[in-house]
Amino acid sequence: MAERNDLMQVPLQISFERIGHSDPIEARVREEAKKLEEFHGRLTSARVVIGRPQHRHHSSGALVAIAFKTGVSRQMNLLNPA
Repeated sequence: MAERNDLMQVPLQISFERIGHSDPIEARVREEAKKLEEFHGRLTSARVVIGRPQHRHHSSGALVAIAFKTGVSRQMNLLNPA
C-alpha cells in the first residue's frame, strides 16, 4: 500500500465521561483509529467518547459505553470518475 500524506485532517479526539482517564484505553483507541484511517482513505476526522451510562439497568458489572463518530470526505476524482 502506498504511503499517504493526506490522512485525517482533524486530529483524533478522545474524551472520557463519568469515568477516569485511562492511558491504556486511550492508546488502544489510537491504535484502532489508525487502522481505520489506513483502511478508509477518505476519513477526515474521528471522535471517540468513552464513559459510563447515566442510568444503569443491570445490577452488576462495569458497563462502559463507547461512541465513535467519523467524518468522511466527499471529494470526487474528476480525472477518473467511477
